[in-house]
Amino acid sequence: TSVPGMTARALEERGAIHIPALFPLGVEGTEAWLRAAAQVFHVREQVFQDTIASAFARAEASLRRSRERLAGRSLFFFPDSQLEIPLARYVSEELGMRLIEVGTPYLHRAHLSEDLAKLPSGTLISEGQDVERQLDRCRAEDPDLVVCGLGLANPLEAEGFTTKWSIELLFSPIQGFDQAGDLFGGQERVGRGVGREGWHGNGREKGEGKKLRAHGYPPVAGIVMRLTGRTANTARDRTIAGRTAVMFFWL
Repeated sequence: TSVPGMTARALEERGAIHIPALFPLGVEGTEAWLRAAAQVFHVREQVFQDTIASAFARAEASLRRSRERLAGRSLFFFPDSQLEIPLARYVSEELGMRLIEVGTPYLHRAHLSEDLAKLPSGTLISEGQDVERQLDRCRAEDPDLVVCGLGLANPLEAEGFTTKWSIELLFSPIQGFDQAGDLFGGQERVGRGVGREGWHGNGREKGEGKKLRAHGYPPVAGIVMRLTGRTANTARDRTIAGRTAVMFFWL
């Protein structure tokens, strides 16, 4: 049985240092995440800015298009993936969406401190599973969008809600500049009962909801390599850089 935070605790006991940072979701999250790493590795500010400049510009342009479509829409997170807090920070701060409730199975306040601090004042955060009451609150608030597990998605879609499966956000490459604008899929319109790309509706009005398109992995490891001065000349170098990026993300 896994204990929340056990892996991080074991690493810290062996000398690893936790680097507090926003999760690398969206433009601001990715910049903050990379900046935290750059500061620890004593990377000069100009080097940091030059390294991320082109990716940052592309991400901002992409995010701007998503914000135009999603700003002001309401969103309800059911507890499922433990990514709900950083995702909520992203959609509220960078997309301008309105958070109704952010449910998470377990809240590790130390690891999520940076993202928690960025949530709008008064955001309702619920920890643990109390599905019946959460469903009641969701129905009462009637959100534009719902992020939930597969077990809740079908019945909610049958009631006309537009959903996104939490598991898609676990197994899809969502972190980094390249995913900043389409992390939540490309919705041109969002409405009850209508499937959208990356979102799932009940399919009764305008066809079945489409599954999230597969994307190539974001080049986070490549940016880490450039910031730390490590090259990718060998398979070992690429592996080390990739592990650095993955470990930093999950710690």
